[in-house]
Amino acid sequence: MSNRNRIILIIVAALAIGVIGFSAYFGLKSGNSSSYKEHIAEAEKYIEYEDYENAILAYERILEKDPDNVDAYLGIAECYAALGDIESAVGYLRQGYARTRSAKLDLALAEYEEELDGSGTTSKDDVDNKQGGTTVLLNTDAFRMFGGNNYNDYLRSGIESPVVSNQIANVRLQHVDATVHFTNTETQPDALDGTVINGDSYPYLIEVDNAMSLFGGGYSITYDVLSSLNLPDLRIVTHELYGNAVTFNYSGCIVTIESDSEGTVTFESRNSIVPEASLHAASELEDVKASVTGHVIDAQTGEGVPYASIAFHADNQVGVVMETVETESDGSYSVELEPGFYIAEVSCDEYVTIYSELDLGSAQTEEEKDFIITKETAEGEIRVVLEWGTYPNDLDSHMVINGTDVYFANKEFYSGGTLVAELDHDDVDGVGPETITLHDSSFSFRYFIHNFSRTGDIGVSGARVTIYLPGESPITVDIDSSISGDYWNVFTYENGQINIQNSAG
Repeated sequence: MSNRNRIILIIVAALAIGVIGFSAYFGLKSGNSSSYKEHIAEAEKYIEYEDYENAILAYERILEKDPDNVDAYLGIAECYAALGDIESAVGYLRQGYARTRSAKLDLALAEYEEELDGSGTTSKDDVDNKQGGTTVLLNTDAFRMFGGNNYNDYLRSGIESPVVSNQIANVRLQHVDATVHFTNTETQPDALDGTVINGDSYPYLIEVDNAMSLFGGGYSITYDVLSSLNLPDLRIVTHELYGNAVTFNYSGCIVTIESDSEGTVTFESRNSIVPEASLHAASELEDVKASVTGHVIDAQTGEGVPYASIAFHADNQVGVVMETVETESDGSYSVELEPGFYIAEVSCDEYVTIYSELDLGSAQTEEEKDFIITKETAEGEIRVVLEWGTYPNDLDSHMVINGTDVYFANKEFYSGGTLVAELDHDDVDGVGPETITLHDSSFSFRYFIHNFSRTGDIGVSGARVTIYLPGESPITVDIDSSISGDYWNVFTYENGQINIQNSAG
């Protein structure tokens, strides 16, 4: 085992053991154990998300209140090591040991000093696929939309007025930061008639504003990490406009993105996405069916719901049922559907029946769609469920009650020894659910969403919040796509009334 791996094991073990003991100590010293726990939880989540800079800040906030906290020194050292900065890791451990004379710090310091003496620095290869603190996650929703949608499909999802110039129609999408372009081609000679776009035509070219939105956000992604995603036909090429570029095929899209000579892509990289459907004549795209797979998920546990029924209605809730399936014991399902717009009616004993939209592009051949359902709320309860797309990949729910914020770092709120509210489930990799239950509706609260991953404006997340009240139909709030920044004010609850805000925070 390498020194580097030994250091990680030592520090992870120390942190795991130390949280309990030092929580008690810190609470006695500062009179604020909840604050300590919140900072520890915050730092751990940042580490899980590989956002080491913010994890360091969380540990430093602990040291501000408790300069003798060994766990904070260990945590900071490990974060600096993960960033490849062994010198700073050693510096913090020396500072901590000089103050505390901790044997744990002394042991960690010896390990890091040995590594520093051996190499002087840590190479880029020692850091395991870190991408500026951002988890790499393919934006499958966007790729499937780009690969499967024709103009009529985009009209359903929302667009801005087309701008036609030089026989090219440029169309901005409302829910994705991208522009789709239509023109007459050999395979689509009737795509454009003057300024009118043929509804059955496919874009000949698509450009996204931020190339990193295709990979979960962040500043850049290396070719090695792209290779780890197993993208078909991935390679570095010489491009007429971009110079160097990476290209690959995925979900019906031929993707080309500007890069450096080693294949590194940044958020500023120019790009072009060509739907494969645009390269075929209309007659070749007949009789297309999409394989739709996914799970029905319990909003409170995040687990699959077995034997739930899913009825796919054409066009609306009272439309003809085209297909009906039942989930397996793990909550999974699979069904083949023709292209079009559906309302999925999802029901199960003891659960609230929901209706969810499913929009399959005219050339789409596959789709992953999860449905989130929750058990009936008890009298006096309010349950709030958040779900969103694959980008950004980590949104957090916040319910503020009497000045106390219920969220991932403070999962419960008590009043007079009674549990008032709790975070039932925290999702960190996109889609959801993220669920908070209020057990006493006599309390007022404010509910908002934070884009923890800080990648892309929260308005393009496709986020939806569903509010469940006893004996009433669920209330849904879909995020306004024009909202920018990292905060979304969803609603307030006062004097028994829900007041929808749907505004930037």
